[in-house]
Amino acid sequence: MKNRFSLRSLMAALLVAVFLTIACAPVSLAERASAKPKCMVTMNLQLTSNLIWARYGVNVYLDRENLGFVPQGGQLLRIREIPQGVHTVTLRPAKSGIPETSFDIYVGGDLTLEGMLQTHRKFVGFNSLSLNAAGKVITYRDGDSISWSDFAQQLIVWMMVSGG
Repeated sequence: MKNRFSLRSLMAALLVAVFLTIACAPVSLAERASAKPKCMVTMNLQLTSNLIWARYGVNVYLDRENLGFVPQGGQLLRIREIPQGVHTVTLRPAKSGIPETSFDIYVGGDLTLEGMLQTHRKFVGFNSLSLNAAGKVITYRDGDSISWSDFAQQLIVWMMVSGG
């Protein structure tokens, strides 16, 4: 009895099976994360100049990417395209012994973050911070009735609700 399948047809069937296995394979989490829509984030941060004490600069990070250094009296303007989701902004003082300041932002679309930083002897803080997402603006100013830590905690909730 003659074999119905030749070596050539067996190889073709095997190649089709391999192709279908690769084409139908589940997508990894990393691939799903990279498939998220991208958004433009503009960061414009200025560091007020102190005359006597707490004269140090600040390194600014978005997630783990160092966006740059802001010297006393200087400015940092960066535009990045990042995937939708929660991202962490970190202000790391250039002076040792001073803790970093971090807060989360929810990026659901293009947004602009503008802030006036101020260095203190024991921390880095904001004189003001403004976020503009889809035409909706939220602003924090030092001296407001809400503390900076409360504002930072409410920030992500506000942005998720506003669709920013």
